[in-house]
Formats: sequence, C-alpha cells, structure tokens
Amino acid sequence: TTVRSLRWRPGEITAAVRDPDHADREVTASRAVITLPLGVLKAPPGAPGAILMEPEPPGWSDALRALEMGAAHRIVLRFDSAWWQRPDAPPVSFIHGPGSAFPVWWVAAQEDAPHLTGWCGGPRATSLAGRAPEVMRQAAVDSLAVTFGRPAREIADRIRGAHHHDWVLDPLSLG
Repeated sequence: TTVRSLRWRPGEITAAVRDPDHADREVTASRAVITLPLGVLKAPPGAPGAILMEPEPPGWSDALRALEMGAAHRIVLRFDSAWWQRPDAPPVSFIHGPGSAFPVWWVAAQEDAPHLTGWCGGPRATSLAGRAPEVMRQAAVDSLAVTFGRPAREIADRIRGAHHHDWVLDPLSLG
C-alpha cells in the first residue's frame, strides 16, 4: 500500500493510500509513526513518490534540510557452493574490494545458503542508477573477480540466481 498524503491534527491522522490493486482509500487513526526513507520525505510535491504532509509539522523543513541520504545499490548473488570459503581458514563474513563497482560484500549467515551480497554507495551508486539487470550482474561478477583474483567467467558460471533492486530510481525509496 502506497501512502500518497498525510493530513493530521492533534489526536487524528488520515492517510490517503493506494492499495496494490490501485484502489484509493483513506485510513484514519489517533496516532501514526512515520517511517519513510529520507528521499521520500524530501521529495518535492508532485514528484514520483512524494507524500504531501498537511500541515507540515513544526520544524519539519529545517530538520529535513539538515539531513542527507546518499544513493545505494545492493545485489545478491546465489551460487552453486560457497567457493569463497577455504576449509583451512576461518569463515569469511565481510569482504572489501576497493575500486570496483561493488566494493563491499558480505556472506549469508546460513551455511547452506551460498549467497554473497554486494553493496555500493555514494557517487558510484548514482552512476549505476537505471542500469539493466544484466549490466548490474556483470558489474558484480567483475567486482568479485578483482576482489578474489579469479576469472570473471569462472564466477559467472557458478551463479544460480541474482537479485538487484534499483533504490535510486524506486519512487518508494528515492535513494
């Protein structure tokens, strides 16, 4: 359900929402906890993802101007096995590969889940916004190849699934 606007007064808040089936409705309550991404809170009226707040809470504009959120991308790759783990070494949990598209990687907590999650932020993430899934997957493979000193083709051949979400262009996160 997507929130489109919030109207409030002491003791009452009404949210105009759109359901997944695209039906518009209103929900009213005596209180609300607002947990929205900063990009959505700062979106100008009329922008995709923007939420109209009526009236604006006291100090709201000053507080939002003082906060910033950068861009981020995350990609999850599922492999045939945990090839990055060595039997003669402690388990790998967090990996840095400076200089690559995805310079930070972490390992799924479950041993039976051979997943690596890649992350990048800031200007690097901004430059990746809007890229096709296959481009993002190749950037992740290339990053792992550099980080682990292995051929990209070897890493790509072991991938059994991939998921990437473009938070930068997602109107429900805007970052």
